[in-house]
Amino acid sequence: MLSGCRFSISGTCLMAWGGRSVAASDRHLLIERNPGEWRLAVLDDGRLDDLVIERDHEPSGIGDILLGRVRSVLPGIKAAFIDTGQGPDGFLPQQDARWLNPEKPDAAINTLVREGQSLLLQVQRDAESTKGPRLTADIGLGGRFLVLRPRGSAVQLSRKITADETRTRLQNSLTELAGSRGWIVRTEAATADPDEIMLEAEGLIRKWQDIESRSDKLKAPALLDSPNKGLAGCLQRLGLAGVTRITVDRDATAAALNELRLIPHIPVDICRASAGPLETEGAAEQIEVLTGPEAALPGGGLIRIERTAAATTIDVDTAAASGNSTAPARHAVNEAAAREIPRQLRLRNIGGVILIDFILDRDRKPGDCIIATLKAGFRTDPEQPHITGLTPSGLVEVIRRRSGPTLAERLTTSGPASPSPVTMALDALKTLLRQVRADPSFRPALRAGRQIIDLYRGELSDALQETERALQFPLPLSVDDTLGGRIEIDQT
Repeated sequence: MLSGCRFSISGTCLMAWGGRSVAASDRHLLIERNPGEWRLAVLDDGRLDDLVIERDHEPSGIGDILLGRVRSVLPGIKAAFIDTGQGPDGFLPQQDARWLNPEKPDAAINTLVREGQSLLLQVQRDAESTKGPRLTADIGLGGRFLVLRPRGSAVQLSRKITADETRTRLQNSLTELAGSRGWIVRTEAATADPDEIMLEAEGLIRKWQDIESRSDKLKAPALLDSPNKGLAGCLQRLGLAGVTRITVDRDATAAALNELRLIPHIPVDICRASAGPLETEGAAEQIEVLTGPEAALPGGGLIRIERTAAATTIDVDTAAASGNSTAPARHAVNEAAAREIPRQLRLRNIGGVILIDFILDRDRKPGDCIIATLKAGFRTDPEQPHITGLTPSGLVEVIRRRSGPTLAERLTTSGPASPSPVTMALDALKTLLRQVRADPSFRPALRAGRQIIDLYRGELSDALQETERALQFPLPLSVDDTLGGRIEIDQT
């Protein structure tokens, strides 16, 4: 279950750092491949701190490079809508279109693009519901040490590269290579062989030249590069900073990880337990808690999270907190909540308008210390939440950028106790494979309602084929509408 976090008492304000500790800690990366999906989690001293779940039939498009066609230009909202060839039109704001003409950063959108024009763009944020993806002209091609920004012009070094001599060496070598391009230098480059860095840089330049060449021969809309799918994409989106150890579920996953060479200096352990590393290390239980409406706080308090069409409300409750009627106890619960809320928003992937109801005193304000703690917790969030102010009733209003479905939307249907049909179908494949690993003589078959069987024969057909390859025999499926929402695993 969720473990506690430190918090201030008796009105003393201690600067917080949200869910990510700045002190040395055990950051444990867990990687699990199940039929149809990847699950990656980072535990910080045993506590879930980062999470990525990617399903093969609904992969993230973040990082995709495409040739889009300008559908419409709207100077009034300083944006253009782009036909990407898939789903709703993409959204290109003026601030991200300016990279088409970097010498004029204040140029209006209607001077940067025109209707019918073909543009090379990159997906910055996935489509959500009826909204198309957010696009940018500031394209980045990433490697292990570098990110090439073809439309940039500067060399930017990671702030974690602190040695002056190293910074000067990297700055000089890449400035010579830069030309009219920009580079971002990752932390890994500080200890890398200079020749290896140059080889990667040259490879990224060739990749961009190939993309440009192919775009000249294609008619928009067209997808040109999709680098962040599968394990590589999951690792790119995960917070890998400070990872001290890695556990994967099988030899094939370890081989795939080593081939990517994103974190080669960390040894990889293989979990031989049939349950898999996420369950063995306690991450699976913490993920399940995240689909529910409550999160426990140290000392007995809790927060209740409720989503509506207009906003997400978070209610801070002393609940069974020790001495909950005293001012110090109320302050301690507020402080703990201010530390926990940034972590909950990240892990649950909640965006939009968020209203936080702290336990208020007579002045109907949460206090500067609580706001400072909340702001500190937001600093490491890639979706850049910001506090817009207080409502007349004393609620703290936060805006957090949306980035795809919430964790609950991905894993459940009508509520925390109702896993979605896709979740049920994938969990059944995972379970039967674990049963076979525990007992190789077991030959499974699946019975389920027609909706589930249709999923296996439709959008989850790749997951079914992956399962059958692991089993080395076809998996019998049969329709049994008497089961309702259940799935039965039988012995053949």
